[in-house]
Amino acid sequence: MGRWEEDTLVIDTVNFKPWILDDYHYTDPTKSRWHSDALHATERLRRDGNTLAYRVTIDDPKIFTRPWSQDFELTLRPDWDQLGLLEYVCEENNRCAGGNCRKGEAR
Repeated sequence: MGRWEEDTLVIDTVNFKPWILDDYHYTDPTKSRWHSDALHATERLRRDGNTLAYRVTIDDPKIFTRPWSQDFELTLRPDWDQLGLLEYVCEENNRCAGGNCRKGEAR
């Protein structure tokens, strides 16, 4: 669920589905788990000029002893519109990082 707190968009997320990797872990409760059914993630996004402040807080009392947060700062780069952004896809035998190689060329 999302809501506005003044100039900040706050997104609360619960009811996460198990990861495909969890299938292994759920068969043996002594193994580590990625998250439990108690996971609650809170994301906060606020724009200030050309900067987007992003904070994610993870609260999963069945996995962690206390909630923890991570902050990110993203900068708008309008000049990248002219350059174009290239998607990097990790594929088997990918020898052309960034996708800029011509046919038969490897980097």
